[in-house]
Amino acid sequence: MRKSRTKFYLIASVVMLAVAAAATIPLFLARAHASEPIRIVEFAYPLSPSLDVASAAADLVVEGFVKEAGEARWNTPDGRRPQLPVKAIVRDPSLRITTRYVVSVDSILKGDLAKPESEIVFVQSGGRVGEDEVVVSDWRHLATGEHVVLFLEWRDPDDRSPGFPNESAILDKYLVAADGGALGVGVTTTVDDLYKTFSQYK
Repeated sequence: MRKSRTKFYLIASVVMLAVAAAATIPLFLARAHASEPIRIVEFAYPLSPSLDVASAAADLVVEGFVKEAGEARWNTPDGRRPQLPVKAIVRDPSLRITTRYVVSVDSILKGDLAKPESEIVFVQSGGRVGEDEVVVSDWRHLATGEHVVLFLEWRDPDDRSPGFPNESAILDKYLVAADGGALGVGVTTTVDDLYKTFSQYK
């Protein structure tokens, strides 16, 4: 009887150690994931629509300056990196480092702003938080100080989220030079020619 009890306790101890080890492995992996830096490179819309297509499709065309950029943050409620494995974060496009940009509108060239303010706020993927970084290769991406003409499309409220609350999406962007030139994707023109083209679609 004593031998069988000893054997029982030995088996029970082995089982408990195995359970404890199994519970420890995922915890260890989670900690490893949490400390591993993330670098995501995204490519979006490598080709810009033609000027005629963008002018016809845009709900709003504005000219202005990108006057400021906010601090990059994860688009989570607390602004911190999600407590998830790296692969889960990389594969979920709704989990990204984002940067908030403010565009000061000088002229409304087509359409009307939903609100009477002279600024439009955009939250875009991209930025660096600590050792984590999201790099976006997209011509429509904004940078502080740019003089731009933006072709915008209103977003359905159902498509917005706390992480990406933008009321409009950028269909196309032209950089405006000091000499009146305008640079798009593979297109060099003038602001006057831009005005002539999209005035046909008002």
